[in-house]
Amino acid sequence: MSCCFDTYCITMTGAELRRARERLGMTQQKLADALGMWRHSVARMERSESPVMKHTGLAVQYLLLTMGKKSQRRKTHGRKTRAKND
Repeated sequence: MSCCFDTYCITMTGAELRRARERLGMTQQKLADALGMWRHSVARMERSESPVMKHTGLAVQYLLLTMGKKSQRRKTHGRKTRAKND
């Protein structure tokens, strides 16, 4: 029987959480603040000492979707690139 219908279903590993946090350019404290949890909880999940709960994994995926778009805009500083005409 599958466990994926409750909030305790693991949808993300600790290593995946760490990689996602690094992609977001966040410290453990910044991610914890964004998720409304303690920094040591994020650290324990990244070390796989605690499971990454379904709602936490979904929140991190949401941050990747929304903050990833913001960071892409920052890299170009809002300017569109164009080819030079020779």
